[in-house]
Amino acid sequence: FDSSSLLRATGKFTSRWEYEGSLTTPPCTEGVTWNVAKTSVGLGFGQYDALVELEKFNARYIQDR
Repeated sequence: FDSSSLLRATGKFTSRWEYEGSLTTPPCTEGVTWNVAKTSVGLGFGQYDALVELEKFNARYIQDR
């Protein structure tokens, strides 16, 4: 899922940092493109619902101590 093209289409994501990196959780897979907005980007309820529908689950499971 390429979120950068989606965010650019809103016209609100023109000022950003973009860099190549890796995932932040094991196995820390490389080849990830990070897009970080320089300012906050708003999101409506309908847009949020559509994004959740695409991603389904976007969190970490509870880890054992």
